[in-house]
Amino acid sequence: MTEVTAHLRGVNFRPTVAKEVVLALNVGDKLSLEREPSNKFDENAIRVLHPDEEAEDSRFLGYVAKEVAVVIAPLMDEGTEYSAEVYSFYNTITPVLFISPVKETETETVGESQDAA
Repeated sequence: MTEVTAHLRGVNFRPTVAKEVVLALNVGDKLSLEREPSNKFDENAIRVLHPDEEAEDSRFLGYVAKEVAVVIAPLMDEGTEYSAEVYSFYNTITPVLFISPVKETETETVGESQDAA
């Protein structure tokens, strides 16, 4: 499984409200990733979303750097789910993201969770 760090890109092209959300991020904040294969500039585009924001203008923060997206996008397309966490800051408006596969939670089977009669 691939774990990488990447800069958040494209924040300057987002609305002011999204920039304010980025400026309020802290190390350790969890973010969601969503593929955008129809992006006309980059077929490997991966959107970075703030899961606690409801309005699209503040929820969509920017993109995973394309140098990393080219590696992660095919894995996402094959079904691997990834998440991101703010790892550090390159500058005030450019968080560095730690991107890793979402670990599946182990589920019990019905037979294992029931007591023997």
